[in-house]
Amino acid sequence: MSKRCTKCKSYYLVDAFYKDSHTKDGLKTWCINCIKVKNALSYIKHSDNIYEYHKNRRGSDDIYRLSHDLRSRIEYTISNYDAPDISRFTGINNEGLRSRIESRMNIHMTKENKGLIWNISFRKPLASAKTVDELYSLLHYKNIITKLKVERGLLEAIPFPEL
Repeated sequence: MSKRCTKCKSYYLVDAFYKDSHTKDGLKTWCINCIKVKNALSYIKHSDNIYEYHKNRRGSDDIYRLSHDLRSRIEYTISNYDAPDISRFTGINNEGLRSRIESRMNIHMTKENKGLIWNISFRKPLASAKTVDELYSLLHYKNIITKLKVERGLLEAIPFPEL
């Protein structure tokens, strides 16, 4: 079944639309691509305000700052073999963490397209931590997952190298 995007006027399969319980057909009127473009443009337009918000929050919220610092450390460790050991946070050595992440990557996920179509994420978000101890417990390797950024069958629209 297909539906027409009211923004770009193109027809797509219904999988290319986010759900919306307030509409008759249960789907947004704009396709996912148009919504993502709108959101990206909005981010660019308001990036100074967003930067100031994060800067102020990092300065006033210790758990927020610590969660971002530790997330960055995990991202760096996965990408770089010379990274300092983070096993005291994750409960597994760096090589074990890299192996675990690589074993959970599907055929579309490569180190080269990390950040473009997939990211490291957490089953239970770090933002849910209310205390430092709770934050450290969320950094455990069993809470770390790989997550596609592209949803609902749109992978066909991305050019991938032949396998």
